[in-house]
Amino acid sequence: MSTAAVPNRKNSLPVLEGAKAKARPFGLPIRVLIADNNQMNSELLAVALRRCRPIQLAGCATDYASLRDAVASAKPHVLLISPDLEDGTGTGFRILREFRMAQIPTKVVVLLDAARKERVLEAFWCGAQVVFSKSGSIKTLC
Repeated sequence: MSTAAVPNRKNSLPVLEGAKAKARPFGLPIRVLIADNNQMNSELLAVALRRCRPIQLAGCATDYASLRDAVASAKPHVLLISPDLEDGTGTGFRILREFRMAQIPTKVVVLLDAARKERVLEAFWCGAQVVFSKSGSIKTLC
């Protein structure tokens, strides 16, 4: 198989052909929106991610309303979200279900406090592409 670069007509970024090829769905830096149950956690996560990836922070949200507004205005490539935001248990999952129904193209990474089976399944059912435990290392996100 060839590893020559060929143009990707959909987004104008080169895509490599071959076994090790990986398509990039968007250019760099990646716009990331972080939604956690408090502002400090969101900001600390943003600082840590910037150290290992070329990201552009699209914003930090801590509640349902600010998250909806931030997604609509910033159009992030990736959303890192906790299932429980400041305004109640399950509000993160609730908004993910709305995004799934509206077919929002943002990739979703859910950050769980504990990797309980029910919460992991609910995260994927709500539309998460990836689930991470907050008890793990930041290096797992990088």
